[in-house]
This record gives sequence, C-alpha cells and structure tokens, in this order.
Amino acid sequence: MSRGVILNANPSSGSNLQIIVPRGYEDEKVLIGGCLVCGAKFYRGQEAIWQSHVVKCATSNIDELRASAPSETNKGTIFDPADRDADLERHFREVGERMRREGRWDVRPNERADT
Repeated sequence: MSRGVILNANPSSGSNLQIIVPRGYEDEKVLIGGCLVCGAKFYRGQEAIWQSHVVKCATSNIDELRASAPSETNKGTIFDPADRDADLERHFREVGERMRREGRWDVRPNERADT
C-alpha cells in the first residue's frame, strides 16, 4: 500500500534525501497543448478533444486567421515584397558590405537613404 509519492528517489544523484508527499498533492494536470486561436488549454488525457477543437476553432475563425497572415499584415510596410525598391535595396547592400569591410557597426550620415 502506497502512502504517497517519493520525490528525488534517483539513486545515481548521490543524495539520500527523500520526501514523501501525500496522495492528492502531486501535480496531475500535465499541459499537453493549447489552441493558438482562442487560448484554450488541454491536459493529459484530452488529446483527442484538443485535436478536434483545433480543427473546429481554425475553420470557424478562418477569416481572422487569413487576415493576420504575414502576407496581409506586411502590406504597406518595409517588408512588403510588392513595394520593394530595387535601387534602395542595392544601396543598403553596398553600405552593409562597406561596413563589414571596415569593421564598423554605425551608419554614417552620408550613407543614409534619401527617400
């Protein structure tokens, strides 16, 4: 008959210290995952529920997921590939190469782009 859970019962640790924790105090809820859309958390034993929830939640929120995709959120920013300026990119690559050759980390005022 078990009285509790023995902590640090590893004989290779070199320590003889053992703590017996009464049943009911051990952490039985082991988090296995969560939904990145709504934030729901799922614990051990709920694997099938988690998988079905993620599918249902993603399909019901597909419009919000597509709107938050990087291809949509980057529109109009410097990361938008459709708004890429080839001359500006070439200039910054040349400045970067020069900075590496010279071993410096600062951009000089004359090297800044005039946009």
